Amino acid sequence: PPHLFGSSIELPKSLVEKNVRIIDVFDNKPIIASGKLGASSLCELQTFLESKGLSKIKTLLYIHKEGFEKNSSDNQFAMDEQNFSSQNNIKFLSFIDNPLYYLSGRNPLHSEQTPPFHLQALGNHAQEPKNRFTLNHSEDSDLLEDPGGVDSFLEILHTILNPDLSPILFHCRQGVHRTGMIVMVLRYLKGGEWLESKPQNQGTFYKKTPSGQRRTYVFSDLKNYEMEYYRYSAPKARLENLDFVRYFLNSEEFEPARSKLKKAFDLLNK
Repeated sequence: PPHLFGSSIELPKSLVEKNVRIIDVFDNKPIIASGKLGASSLCELQTFLESKGLSKIKTLLYIHKEGFEKNSSDNQFAMDEQNFSSQNNIKFLSFIDNPLYYLSGRNPLHSEQTPPFHLQALGNHAQEPKNRFTLNHSEDSDLLEDPGGVDSFLEILHTILNPDLSPILFHCRQGVHRTGMIVMVLRYLKGGEWLESKPQNQGTFYKKTPSGQRRTYVFSDLKNYEMEYYRYSAPKARLENLDFVRYFLNSEEFEPARSKLKKAFDLLNK
C-alpha cells in the first residue's frame, strides 16, 4: 500500500503513481518525497496541498543528474520542473547549483567520484566536481567535496531539514533508490514505530552481490523504515542501499553526523 506507515493524508491516485509521499509536517509545512513530476504534476501537488490547508512547496531539491537534456521529450523533466519553479517562486536546487546535490544511487560509501554531468547539454552552468573525500559538516564549512558520496548524503539531509527552505519537496528520477535512502534516515530520526520490526511480516528477498554471492534479507528482521523502502523499490530493491543506511545509522564512525542530524530534526520539530 502507498502509505504503509506514513502520513494519514490521502493523496490522489495520480500523485501516488508518481511515488509522492508526505514524509512529515512541521507547523503546516510538509516535507515531501517523490519520483520525477514534471510541471503538470507539480502544479497538481501545489493545488492539493492548498486544498488540505498545507503550505505550498517553497523549495524543490533534485538529487539526480538526468532530466536536463534538451530536445528530448522524455528526458527534460528536470528542466521543466526548473522552469515551473522559476515561474512560481519555488527555489530549485540541483547539482548545477551545488555538485553535492547529486547522490549515488547505490552505496554512497563507494560513490561515483565524477558523475556524468551532461556538460554539453548544460554548457557553462555545469560545475566540475572535486574528488577529495571528507566527512566534515558544519554550517560554516566549505569542506563538503565528495559528489555522490557521504558528503552529498549529509548535505542533502541538512538541506531538507533547513527550516528556511521549508516546505520542501525532494526527489531523484524514480523516487526509489536515492530518495529511498534519504527517506529511511528521516524515518529513523522520527523514531517511534519506524524503529520497530513486525514479526508478522513473512517472506524474504535476496540479491546477488557483484562477486556472485547470494544475500538474503528476512522481512521480519527489517525495521519499519526498511520495510517501507522495500515496498517502494520492489522488485528492484538494492542491497547496497540497505547496507549503507544500516552502516550509517549504526556505526560509531557516523555518530557525530547522526547527532547533528538529530539536532536539526528536533529544531525543525519545535
